[in-house]
Amino acid sequence: MENFRPVVGYEGRYEVGDQGTVRSLVPCRGLPIPRVHKANPNTWGYLIVRLSSADHIVTTQLVHHLVLRAWHGECPEGCEGCHCDGNKLNNAADNLRWDSHESNMQDRSRHGNNNSRNSKKTHCKAGHQYTAENTYRDPRGARQCMECRRLARNRSYRKIKDRAA
Repeated sequence: MENFRPVVGYEGRYEVGDQGTVRSLVPCRGLPIPRVHKANPNTWGYLIVRLSSADHIVTTQLVHHLVLRAWHGECPEGCEGCHCDGNKLNNAADNLRWDSHESNMQDRSRHGNNNSRNSKKTHCKAGHQYTAENTYRDPRGARQCMECRRLARNRSYRKIKDRAA
């Protein structure tokens, strides 16, 4: 038996269940109330639904964000929605959590969901090995070789110095 709570921002219009079901509480074209909304995957594979506000403004919402807000509260600063089992289609409240982007990227690697061909590379373009000591992760989580990064900074510095001379 699925338990439901109001969708944050759409109270009285929609409810979201602890298993990820979104249902409407508003009559529409003679359909029964409450009626379940069909969720479809977006380009990245996350389930989305279209919700209409009281003034008929339609927005597309990520189902896992609706579940998280209803069952775990608003998103803390610097966090994002994470699927504990790595399955984007499993939007059960006990499978979701708010966490950092870095933690979400580590989950992707742990579950084998990191589809980026770069994530499987062991060496940079110049042939330097990606090791803990030689790898920088930028704020988006992308890897950069520390040696190549150092060389690029030196080239940039020399270019500026030559222009000044």
